Amino acid sequence: MNFSNDRLLRRIDFDLMRGEMIPRAMYWSVHHSFSGVTVPSLQRTVKRNTATASPIGGHWFNATFDHVTPRQ
Repeated sequence: MNFSNDRLLRRIDFDLMRGEMIPRAMYWSVHHSFSGVTVPSLQRTVKRNTATASPIGGHWFNATFDHVTPRQ
């Protein structure tokens, strides 16, 4: 897991097994506070290039919460 200087979760690297090992990375952003707990609400999963660990493609997931205050 990778955290930024403000101690927020930004990236998780993992391998996905689908017949073969596929290196993946999840990038997190747009953190919200909910009942005193800060959680990331925008997530992008991408296939990692094993030589450079750079994103190759992926998708976005945007969670929404009621009664939250975005953290800047």
